[in-house]
Formats: sequence, C-alpha cells, structure tokens
Amino acid sequence: MSSHHFVKEGQEPALLIAEALSFELAEPLLEWAPLVVVCDTALDEVLHWGIKIDAVTGEATQVHALQDKTVEQAPVKVLSYQPGEDPLENALHFLIASKNTAVNIMTGSVKNRLHLAKNFPQIQIVLMDHDRKWSLHTHPFEKWVPAGTSFLIHPQNDSQKFTLTGLISEGEHVTASIDGLITIESDNIFWIGESF
Repeated sequence: MSSHHFVKEGQEPALLIAEALSFELAEPLLEWAPLVVVCDTALDEVLHWGIKIDAVTGEATQVHALQDKTVEQAPVKVLSYQPGEDPLENALHFLIASKNTAVNIMTGSVKNRLHLAKNFPQIQIVLMDHDRKWSLHTHPFEKWVPAGTSFLIHPQNDSQKFTLTGLISEGEHVTASIDGLITIESDNIFWIGESF
C-alpha cells in the first residue's frame, strides 16, 4: 500500500445513509471500514447489501422493531428521535459525539440538505446523490481537470459573488475552458457539485 492511501483509524469519513441509492455508490466509501449510520427508512434495503451497520436512526416508538431488524448485526446503536425531529441531525449529533470529523451522506434530496453544513460546522459534510457529490468550501476550490469538466455552484445567498479562473460560467453551471488548474473563489462559503 502506498503511503498516500494510509488512513489512521478513526479518521476516515463516516457514512450516513439517508437513502439507499445504490450499493455501487456506497461500496468505494466502505473501503476503509467507516462508521456506518443508516436512517430507518433506508434500513431494509441496506440490510440486503450485506454490510456492517454501526447505528440506525429511528423514531422513539420504533426502537424495539429496529433492534429486532438488526439483531444479526449486533451490536447496533439505535439513535432514537422524537416525531418531527430530523433523523439526519440526530445522526450528526451522534457522529460529532463519537469524534468523527467528516461524513459522507447518501441522500436523494441534496438541495434540501445543504443547510446541514451551516448547522454543523464542526464536521465536514459531503452530500451524495445519484450522480453528483457536493462538498462545502470555505476557501478557494482548486482542481486540475480536463477541458469540458462541469461543476455546479450553490451559493449561500443570491447576491454572492464568485471569481472564476479557467472556467466559463452559465448560471449555477461552470465548465472548465482549459486542461489545467481551475479555481472558484468567493467571500462566503459555497457548495460545489461534481459529477461521479
């Protein structure tokens, strides 16, 4: 194994599965055996994947049913929440208390989840949907890409200004105009969406 693949135990991003999009999407994220948290609505599908689950979120009234479903995976921590509470926020509180500093969240509704990073600045959040991963940037985003590579930008507010290098802007879409280093800068935090 080369040194750039070395990850100290406990430093790999946790995996939070809000929606069981596909095992193929989850598989590369499981390489370093991260802490895996599954929302109850995705549990049945994830159990079919045959992966180890460390915790599951569920309404307080469903704790026993969730314990029964995951008995073969024991020990599994059940993270209960009250009706009306957000299961993802419940899971993020658990991950922060468990000293996780980063998490990949599989969700089909990325736009509805962008607020999570603002509410949980103590953990680095990457949101993933069927075809794109979204990461929050507090500093300039720089990446070496081939010409034609596209990104989506989601600003914190409608008046936010961006400085682009090596990119052509088409609204929230930006496309690399060159083979080389591109840069996206702003005076506020922003999300970048990259295709898989």
